[in-house]
Amino acid sequence: MRFTVFCCAVVSIPWNIFAAQPVLPMAAIAVAVVDANNRPVTNCQVVAIINGAYGQPITDSSVTMRATPDARGIARFTNRPSASVQVVVKGAGYYMTHSESLFLPSIENGGLLPWHRTNTLVLKAMVNPIPMYAIFLPWTLPETEKAIGFDLVEGDWTKPFGKGFNADLFFRREFIKRAPKGRGSAITDGEDRYFITFPNRGDGLVPFTAPEYPRGSELRSAYEAPADGYQAEWTTYRVWSPGKPFESNHDVKRNFYIRVRTVMDEEGRITSANYGKIYGELPNCICYFNPEVNSRNVEFAPDKNLTRKSSSRFPIRWLSTFP
Repeated sequence: MRFTVFCCAVVSIPWNIFAAQPVLPMAAIAVAVVDANNRPVTNCQVVAIINGAYGQPITDSSVTMRATPDARGIARFTNRPSASVQVVVKGAGYYMTHSESLFLPSIENGGLLPWHRTNTLVLKAMVNPIPMYAIFLPWTLPETEKAIGFDLVEGDWTKPFGKGFNADLFFRREFIKRAPKGRGSAITDGEDRYFITFPNRGDGLVPFTAPEYPRGSELRSAYEAPADGYQAEWTTYRVWSPGKPFESNHDVKRNFYIRVRTVMDEEGRITSANYGKIYGELPNCICYFNPEVNSRNVEFAPDKNLTRKSSSRFPIRWLSTFP
C-alpha cells in the first residue's frame, strides 16, 4: 500500500504589506551658487540627482532635476524627501563642481522632516589654464629595494629601466611578505612601503587636502603652487599583522604640490625651479609638470597635455577630464 503525503508551509505575511505607503509631504531644497569672492553665480546650470526618493517605485528611485539660479544665485527644487541628493553645477568659464551627499532626511516624532535648507557651492573660475605634462605615475616599480628615477617630461623611468633622461624624483619600494607558504597569495602578515625622494636641494612635496573625487571642484588644487614649505622625502606604508588592525597612512583626500629641478645659489636662494602638482596619494596618482621655469602656475588645460603617447609607457587617457 502506498501513501501519498502532502506537505504545506504556513508563511506569516505582515497584514500591512499590501497597504498603501504613506505619502510624504513635498520638500523644498535650495542651492546657493557663489564664486570664490562669495558673489552669486547666475550663468550656470544646477543638476540635482535625487537617489532613493521616498514614495517612488524602486525601479524609478533616481530622479534628475535641473534648474537655473535666480538673481541671487539660488536654485530651488521640490520633490519628496530622499535618502540622498547629489548636486552638480556647470557654468561657462567655471570648473564643474560636485557636492557632498546632501539633504539627508531626519526623523522627528516618527515622521520625516522636509529638507528646507540652503546649501552653498563655490565655483572656481577658469583663470589661466596652461599646457603641462600630465602622466599617471606608476604603482609597480621595475625593481624593489632600489631607488629608481622617474622623468616627468618623458613620462618614463630613467635609464636603464626606461627612456627617461632626467631623474625628477626617485621611487624605492620595500615589500616584505611574511605569510606562511601554502596559505595562498593573500597577504596576512607583511609590510609594503614606498619611499619618494629627490635629487636636488630645495626639491620636494607640499601635501594638501581636497574632497575625494568626484566631490568638490574639478580643479582640486589652488591656481599656484606654494613658494616654500617643501618636504624632501615622503613615505607611504601599509602593514598587515595577524590579530591586529590593518595599518596605513594612505589618505584618499591627500594631494601634493611638487617642486623639482631646483637650482640654488651660494646663499641658499632659489634661482630656478619647476613646479607642478600631484592628484592622489603617492605613488598611484597623476602628476602635472609645468615646463616654464620659475612659474608656479598649476592650472592645467586638459586639452593641452604635453606628454606624448609615443614617449610614455604609462597611460595618459582620461587626463582630459582632470584640470
